[in-house]
Amino acid sequence: MTPAEGAEQAAGAVSDESKKPGNPFKGRRLKLAKLVRGQGPEGRDAWVAVFEVGRRKTCVWLWVDRAVPGATYTYTVDACPESVLRAEGEAIANG
Repeated sequence: MTPAEGAEQAAGAVSDESKKPGNPFKGRRLKLAKLVRGQGPEGRDAWVAVFEVGRRKTCVWLWVDRAVPGATYTYTVDACPESVLRAEGEAIANG
């Protein structure tokens, strides 16, 4: 998954989450601060998107479960660990 695809999928995940009742994202402006490489469950390669929610930062871990003939994107939303906050972000270019 490219950085641009990772950023797009993470934004979609946050949008989906914000529609759930009682979600802290609802009605808030979210800004993608950076995208870094990380690991999801079971050590899978993942993108970690850091979103600014007011003064707080929230992370979305996103990875691809490959399936033939397509791909299933899986994500989880949680607080950002220090290692992610300190990491340098990837350049996100469209195309």
